[in-house]
Formats: sequence, structure tokens, C-alpha cells
Amino acid sequence: MANIGFTVTTAELPDARDFSPVPAGRYTAMIVNSSLKPTNKTKEIIPQGMTYDAYLKTNPKASGFLALEIDLLDGAGAGRKVFHNLNLINDSERTVEIAMGQLKQLLGALGMPTWSGESNLLHNKRFSVNLAVEVGDDYVKDGKTVAGKPQNVIKKFLAAGTAAATSPVASGGSSPATPAWKRQAEA
Repeated sequence: MANIGFTVTTAELPDARDFSPVPAGRYTAMIVNSSLKPTNKTKEIIPQGMTYDAYLKTNPKASGFLALEIDLLDGAGAGRKVFHNLNLINDSERTVEIAMGQLKQLLGALGMPTWSGESNLLHNKRFSVNLAVEVGDDYVKDGKTVAGKPQNVIKKFLAAGTAAATSPVASGGSSPATPAWKRQAEA
């Protein structure tokens, strides 16, 4: 038996928060936090006590992703958060290509034709997202298969207040020169 050490009444307690996905649709959004994190594969090989940032300096191809925490600002999503990962450093060229395409779309939505790579420069700027609701993958926990749960997925980043992204950066214009991210991956 456990005793939590205090007495409460239901009138004192807050209502339970709803963590179900917000309805699919378009929402005004803002990145409020970001961090570079290692993939599970990389976590397994980082020496104990070493941070991913430190490991990345000596192993620049160590798989990782830019984790974005995004606040929804309007509609049924007002006050809710969604999360999006950009797999920018990965052994899979296709995975990096997809992430770079999403980054290009995000930068276009933010009106940023160039970006230094410092994630804090993405914070506190309004843009829009098209959200979908998808069922996540099944996974194994404690030896048992657990069914995936419905979750919000960002399908598109758009400039705030536009029906569709119109910036060449957001719409997929290409440059004849090899981009810096690809040059680094090939090095």
C-alpha cells in the first residue's frame, strides 16, 4: 500500500488534459523550442557520459535529427503542441533528402531564403501547417506488441495567411550548384 502524503478533494484538482490528436486541418503555428538529438542507433554507440553534440564534433556523420516543438495558435488546436523531427544527419541518403525537402518548405514558410543552421533562428515566427491524423506504427514494449495510436503529422509547412506556399524556396525551385548539406554528406 502506498500513501502519497497529502489529502485532496476533486474540486482542488485540475481537469485532465486531452492528449488526443487535434482534428486534421490547417493551423497557424510557431516553433518554440528545438534541439539536435541522436537517433536510437547513434545513442547506442555514444560513449557513456558523452553528449551527442560532443560526439558529433568528432563523428560528423553520426545520425541525428532536429527535433521541433511547435505551438498551434488557432482553431481547434489553439494551445496545443505538435512535434516534428527533421532527420538531417543519416546514413540513408533518401531519409536526408526527405528531411531537406521539409526544411526547404519550412524555411520558405518562414520567409528565410538562407539559414545558418542555428535552430533558435527558427523560433517565434508565425507560419501555417497542414496537419493530418495518422495511426502510428505498432511497437514492442516489455515483450508485448502495442498497437500504434492516432497522432498528428505535419504534411506541409506554409507561409502564414496564404492558401499555398508561393515562395520559390518553399515550392521546390532548385539550384544548379551542389548544396552545402549535400557537399558535407559527400565529404
